[in-house]
Amino acid sequence: MLTLVKNVQLHAPEPRGLCHLLIADQRIAAILDANDPFVAGSLITTVDMEGRRVIPGLVDPLVHYIGGGGEGGFGNRTAELSLPEACASGVTTLVGALGTDALTRTPANLIGKARELSAGGLSAYAYTGSYQLPPVTLTGSVASDILYINEFIGVGEVAISDHRGSQPSTHELTRLASDARTAGLLAGKSGIVFIHTGDADSHLADAYQPHGSTV
Repeated sequence: MLTLVKNVQLHAPEPRGLCHLLIADQRIAAILDANDPFVAGSLITTVDMEGRRVIPGLVDPLVHYIGGGGEGGFGNRTAELSLPEACASGVTTLVGALGTDALTRTPANLIGKARELSAGGLSAYAYTGSYQLPPVTLTGSVASDILYINEFIGVGEVAISDHRGSQPSTHELTRLASDARTAGLLAGKSGIVFIHTGDADSHLADAYQPHGSTV
């Protein structure tokens, strides 16, 4: 079945103006200028978007998609992200992390949720490790998690200069980054190290980038 999505303000991501999109097998098969003549046959379903914007799917590099919270007690925990919630926000690629709770939530939970979201049509990845060091892993090490498990693209969210972290040393963070990079090279991945910085004064804050950054 073919679908013609008419009259969209297309951003790809640069502005393309008013266009029609021909969809085949859930993919964009052709982009047509709205002024070009096109006759939709009987086998084509037509949807008129009336000038609404169409943009590429957004990437969220840090999502607590198995739930977060809990720092105010068990009644403070938040629920898992659902597939409809993720789709409604326009995010089509997500990278999950454990957050502060690496005791009741595990890397195995992350992988299961990533595969659930992927089965629903999203691109879902995850970070091995945790706020605290030594990192919580699935196979016993950050390097082997990244190397052997497709969904793991790096390690994070590692807290520095934060009262909830384990106050890692520069040496510990350097070794962690080396493990992630080496495993990433072997697996053909980026080997990301995702750092969370807090408000506390620390010599580490000068050596690493702010919250939401990667090194």
